[in-house]
Amino acid sequence: MNEHDELQILCRFRSFLGIDRYRKFIFRLANDRKEKPAFVYWQRKAWGEFVERQPSFSQVPLTDPFLFLRCDVDGFALRRLDLVLSDFEFRNIREIRTIRDERIPFANSYRQCAACFIKWRDWLIENRAFTSIWRRKITLDDYFERFSELIQAGDKFGEQIIKHKNDIAARLQESDEIWEFDTGLEALSGCGGIGVFRNGELVEKIEMVKA
Repeated sequence: MNEHDELQILCRFRSFLGIDRYRKFIFRLANDRKEKPAFVYWQRKAWGEFVERQPSFSQVPLTDPFLFLRCDVDGFALRRLDLVLSDFEFRNIREIRTIRDERIPFANSYRQCAACFIKWRDWLIENRAFTSIWRRKITLDDYFERFSELIQAGDKFGEQIIKHKNDIAARLQESDEIWEFDTGLEALSGCGGIGVFRNGELVEKIEMVKA
């Protein structure tokens, strides 16, 4: 089977399933960590429904998962590339995930599309005011103002907050900047807090709240 034939099959199959089901089909294979991805029951069922409606493809057996490992946005093969965003922390929020999944779907899958990853990285950096976990520059007093009711209650928890604030203040140098961060508190792994930047470098990241 030549590349033209393969692309014709994928194009027809995508039209048959619709974009959401087709992406789900590809994602299942792209995120299978075995050396050769395996088809599962619902994928075989979907293929069976397709060839029933498209008899001209009935001679194409569902045996080669690599036929389907191709990005439907850019056309590149999905491969194990180990591309990661090591120098940029972005928020894990619904709005950002939706943009990624709709426009650049194979940027973070186990088997990636190189073009998707590059576009994803560039979009995150170009829109860093929205995507970065670092939300705003703030003073220590302003940040801890949100805990004022707990502090005023006068219990042990309030005392611990005051002690924590004083401990942080004791470590600060005059030129330090404090930035508030939020990794995406809607996510189960989300957290928020403050970071201390010294001469433009992060020297301390202090987690204060968890999702």
